[in-house]
Amino acid sequence: MYAPKLIGADPLCTQRLWEELYWSDAHWVGSPGITRMAWPRCAHRAVDLKAKSARRAAYRLGGGHKDGRVPSYNTDGGC
Repeated sequence: MYAPKLIGADPLCTQRLWEELYWSDAHWVGSPGITRMAWPRCAHRAVDLKAKSARRAAYRLGGGHKDGRVPSYNTDGGC
């Protein structure tokens, strides 16, 4: 359902891609399910392509201003 909307589309037009995927025929399938899991991943890939073409980090395109580091911790008990 999404491939025809994505193939040949301009990945720099992320808002249009998001809207076309969100409001496609898959929208009416319902919130749970594979289509609802797939559309945001497609939209996020478009944002990633847009960032790569601009040679910038994706968080910067969204207005982010920090250095991009995220503190993390290990919850696996050292295994």
